[in-house]
Amino acid sequence: MKNCCLNRRTLTPLISLILGCSLQLIPAVFLHAAETGTIATDRPGFSFGTHTVAPGNFYVESGVQYSVNRSGPDSENYNLPQLQWRAGVTDRLELQLLWAGWNRDLMERGARNTSVSDLTLGGKARLHQSEHMNITLLGQLSIPAGTAPSTSDSTDPLLGLLFDRSLTGNLQFFANAIAARFEEGTEDVLEHRVTLGLGYSHNARWASFIEYYGAFPDVDSVEETSVVDGGFTYYPKPHIQIDFSVGFGLRDSSSDFVGIGFSYRY
Repeated sequence: MKNCCLNRRTLTPLISLILGCSLQLIPAVFLHAAETGTIATDRPGFSFGTHTVAPGNFYVESGVQYSVNRSGPDSENYNLPQLQWRAGVTDRLELQLLWAGWNRDLMERGARNTSVSDLTLGGKARLHQSEHMNITLLGQLSIPAGTAPSTSDSTDPLLGLLFDRSLTGNLQFFANAIAARFEEGTEDVLEHRVTLGLGYSHNARWASFIEYYGAFPDVDSVEETSVVDGGFTYYPKPHIQIDFSVGFGLRDSSSDFVGIGFSYRY
């Protein structure tokens, strides 16, 4: 029996979260609270951070990624600009707009294809914040504005719980538990996604991370994904981040990749 717990009943609170963030964005412009400290982005890697942007502040995150998959005929993919815009609404809420951008696919036999990714609206709501532990709720809803094969041709919801805990002064454990619903052909797919990792702050300008990411669909027609990835972040200024990451697929169906990125807070 197919598991379809992300149905219209589940969509209602998700859409409410996104619309709630949007409606509160207007007063947030007048309730500006300058964000201090180092920028805390959601990149690189698969994990989402627990941090929510301070009200009246904005993040622009971007990157370029090259990936290769050797299951069957070799295929390569270039993806940019991996754009994410984040806006602080209140002390505990942020609004998100994501667009992965253009995908350029190169097949082993010479076939080439360029496509455009879907748009995604989302938001974060911080549930718990303390010196040593943070818990945040994530909600996203994709809009089928792209082109094949990068579009799902459907409106796809995603719900997630984000967690981190300080282990020492410089070492942090983080985890994501996410449920995503999407269509694959004629099938309605529920996919559970898990991220587990460690982040280490070397000094005020350098940090590194390593993580495991797994995606487990409830239908046989969609293959599971397992990846180990890691990388570095560099902060020339507290409001600027430059990142580098590399990942290795643990299954034949999972791609290897390398990416770089730039993020800015204003």
